[in-house]
Amino acid sequence: MKRDQTNGLLLICCLSAVLLVSVVAQHFCNTKVLCKPVKKIVDQNEINFCWNKVRLPKTLVPQSYEVLIHLNLQKFVFSGWSRVEVFVKKSTDFIVMHTKNLTIQDIYVQYKNRNDKITIKRHDIDKDFEQLQIELGTLLNKSSIISINISFSGALRDDSLGFFVDSYTNKDGVTRYLAATQFQPTDARSAFPCFDEPHMKARFKFSIIRPSNYISLFNTEKVEKAVSSSEMMDIFNNSVRMSTYLVAFVVCDFLSKSQISKSGVNISVYTQPENINDAAFALDAATKLLDYFEEFYGIKYPLTKFDNVAVPGMALDGMENWGLVLYLADYILYNVEDYSDQNKILVANLVAHEVAHQWFGNLVTMEWWDDIWLNEGFASYVEYIGTRHLFPHWPLMETFSFDVSAPAMAEDSLDSSHAISNPVPDPKKIMEIFDTISYSKGAAIIRMLEHVVGADAFQKALKAYLRQHQYKSARNKNLWNAFNQLTDFKDVNVKEMMETWTLQMGLPLVTINRVGRNVTCRQERFVIIDHSKLGDFKPEASKYNYMWYIPLTYMTSRKASNREIVLLKEKSKQFDLPEDVTWLKANTDMTGFYRVHYDNNGWSDIIAQLKSDHTVFSVIDRGSLMNDIFALVRLFTLLLTIFSSPEIAHFQK
Repeated sequence: MKRDQTNGLLLICCLSAVLLVSVVAQHFCNTKVLCKPVKKIVDQNEINFCWNKVRLPKTLVPQSYEVLIHLNLQKFVFSGWSRVEVFVKKSTDFIVMHTKNLTIQDIYVQYKNRNDKITIKRHDIDKDFEQLQIELGTLLNKSSIISINISFSGALRDDSLGFFVDSYTNKDGVTRYLAATQFQPTDARSAFPCFDEPHMKARFKFSIIRPSNYISLFNTEKVEKAVSSSEMMDIFNNSVRMSTYLVAFVVCDFLSKSQISKSGVNISVYTQPENINDAAFALDAATKLLDYFEEFYGIKYPLTKFDNVAVPGMALDGMENWGLVLYLADYILYNVEDYSDQNKILVANLVAHEVAHQWFGNLVTMEWWDDIWLNEGFASYVEYIGTRHLFPHWPLMETFSFDVSAPAMAEDSLDSSHAISNPVPDPKKIMEIFDTISYSKGAAIIRMLEHVVGADAFQKALKAYLRQHQYKSARNKNLWNAFNQLTDFKDVNVKEMMETWTLQMGLPLVTINRVGRNVTCRQERFVIIDHSKLGDFKPEASKYNYMWYIPLTYMTSRKASNREIVLLKEKSKQFDLPEDVTWLKANTDMTGFYRVHYDNNGWSDIIAQLKSDHTVFSVIDRGSLMNDIFALVRLFTLLLTIFSSPEIAHFQK
């Protein structure tokens, strides 16, 4: 008997239709974002905003900017016009950009290659979020390209941030003014309306109108065009894809010295005229370092010029704007007659730091500011590699250990520390993480990683990472994956190891107990708690429970010149030495970011060796022993009884 299937087919058709409608509806919702007014009070007025989040919506992707800046250095004001070409990723009826302290004078929006303008219902500025919100009269077509055209004006700032005015007194006692920029982290928006988040990379084409007796500089090279007898307009070439915070321009009356690198890059240093001879050392260093880092990173510097400008009142030591690095003048100029070799080291390190950034930070940029350490930690370590190339006779790794690693350990020992990769949802708090942890701890753990995998594998992984993510943004995991994809060190899961150092605060204390050939090492968090909190101290939760993947290095009396390594992932681990020894010293050359304590007779054995022949230990090893002793004294006051003053003196030789 054949069963009648009509009802079943009808049910299937109905269910299919419902499913189809559901899928289509879900797809449509996922591909459009509509204005949902939220009331906020701005300057005592109630305004309906389409967007109420501090991060920009993911509906629009900037492709390119064309910006004109007209500077009036007599009145310290500027006006401008910008056109941003934007790809519509999701259909939407509103636009959100960044602006800060700018007067918006006119806005129009249109599709690319079409003359008709898109209707604008209104535009408002959310001062809390520093956003310009534009509500449109129609939905933007998904996958289309639109241009957002805005005219604006503003005043130069006097705090050395954003687009600011600066001054110096020349040799005749006359005050001379200049204008410069400092956009990192979120101040490009105070010079021109933009999508001011680091992952929103785009190309920039700038024109600057300035007094005819001044010059202007931008990230790229320029051609000059006369505007009037008293003004000139400089039109600059299109930039590579980069983040808004790396855009920079300067209007000044400086002079320059120049050299050409091996690969044909024009390298210059600009400074006020009377200091031009003091620019020679920085220029020579920048030229040699650019050549060196092209080889080190395995990628040619992508621009045709590399300008370095000595700004008298710069808020920072240096800023790595792509192709136009700005420095605090006192830190970049070197007077051969008046300055010491120590000053020369400081200048070389600073230049090396900013040159290193042209790849690590500029070519590949962190996706958001919680990974700022990817920029700063790497540059803070690689600067020492660069300076060591310039001056191989200088004891730079000793300097790194005591000026970078040691202060970072002290800072990270406090209960008020934070993880290297630290969530920063509020852009107003971004500057708080430009600190010792991001810079110095970041640099220290990168050095530790290099010593685990070896210098060649380290460099190979960096090259692979930069090639894969050039002109893009990246996160922690992308870097670790580049290391894990190499076959040079299969015994170490770099991602697993390094995330214990970047995703939780603090550092470990490794306690070593040696009985004959048997060694037991155990780890725990080394933390110094504020006495006022002792009664109710509750550590911040950690997904790793304050356990670290520690590359424990050590040397012994039998192999003082060798560096052995044990991977300590557990709370405690035992291993046997291949032969009898009279002492064991851990954290060789202070390459690890951890403190060491010795149980049993460990400290006494080390002191005995110091008394017998302290040269067995390097300067860094002797320094690291003292560094650990003083840190442990703060934590365990009983240790004071172990050391007498004469014994401490052996560490200082």
